[in-house]
This record gives sequence, C-alpha cells and structure tokens, in this order.
Amino acid sequence: MDPITFNTLPAEREEVRSAVPLESTGDRLARHVPYLHLLEDAGEVLPGITPVDGSPIFFRQSSSHFDPELEDNWGALLELLATIRAIEYSSDSRVQRVLVAGYASPGGAFVENNRLAWKRAVEVKAYIARHSGLPPESILVHNGSEDWSGLRTLVEQSRMPHREQVLHVIDKIPVWDPVLCMGRADILKKLNNGTTYRYILEYFFPCLRHVALVWVYYTNEK
Repeated sequence: MDPITFNTLPAEREEVRSAVPLESTGDRLARHVPYLHLLEDAGEVLPGITPVDGSPIFFRQSSSHFDPELEDNWGALLELLATIRAIEYSSDSRVQRVLVAGYASPGGAFVENNRLAWKRAVEVKAYIARHSGLPPESILVHNGSEDWSGLRTLVEQSRMPHREQVLHVIDKIPVWDPVLCMGRADILKKLNNGTTYRYILEYFFPCLRHVALVWVYYTNEK
C-alpha cells in the first residue's frame, strides 16, 4: 500500500471531522421544541410569533387561578421545565429569557379581560420561577389581553358561515372606538341577528379562554 496514502488519510479525515461544528444542546432541542428559540434570531423578546408556537397553559373560564392538574398543564410544565434544565445543565447553552404571555377570550368586558390576562401571566411566571431555578428577572410577563389574533386564526382556518364577514370586522374595526362607544365585539354581536356571534361563542371562545403561552430563549456559549 502506498505509504503516503496510508499516512495522510486519517489526518484528512480528522481535519474534516473537526471542521464540522458540533450542535449545541439548545440548537438540538430547538429542532423539536416549537417554543424554544435562539435569542439572536428572535429580535425583540415579544410574542410576535403565532400563539400556536407557544407552550399553552390552561385556565378555567373567568379564572386566573393556576391549576397544574387542569387539562394537559402537568405534561406541558414537565416538558417545559425539563427543556430549561437540559439547557442550564449543559456546557454549551444557557437560558436567557422566558416570556409568559397571558390572554383572555374577547367575550365580556374589556377591562376585566385585560386584568384577567395579566393575572394569568403573573401566576404562570411565579410557578416557573419556583420550579426552574431561573432568576425571576429573567422571566418576562406580557399582557396579551383579549386574544383577537387567536380568534382570527381559528376563523380563518374554519368553514364557518359568513367567515369573510367576520375576518373583515376583526381586521378593520378597532377593539374599542371611544367616539362611537362601541368596538369590534359589539359589531360581531350584531352580525346576522346574533347567529354569527353565537357560533363564535360556542366553537371558538372555549379555545381562547385557557391561555397563557410560554416561550424560552437561549444563547450558545462561545
């Protein structure tokens, strides 16, 4: 066998191997965890991503009491905390921010919904801070208030009657018009003698009453 070929092949292979960057713990997890994002790719740490990208935490209707055993909260929290710990215990990644956004469905009084959404986010933040070991200042709270974005997504993906009419109201009518003393919800209630709003109330609002959403942002160690 040619001694030059014999001697250089292993070195060449080693060169190629060392040229391939190793995947960090955060990068590896982010390929499978939709709410986990590299901080430098996220821009401002606000929930500009669609709600389906966040890890959902459920609440009972009109309640801000956080119940870990409601719906799939326990499973979602176990996965969330395991993701945070895997990154924190690694040698190559760190959790920099956790964002908790609270929401309420658009039905009812806006002031009450706004308060409810904020309290839901604060409740989830407190739970994560207690069980993750992260400093509370690294867990940000965002008041998503009434989840019109979530409602729009549900309507757009549905085959509900008068779908385009509802989308037009959501897109063009402000949440509240102080001059007219009415807003988007009031217009929806009047559409088609109330049948459209009753449909939304029955099929869509239950999906929006639950929500606090969580995103995790990490950086890679140099």
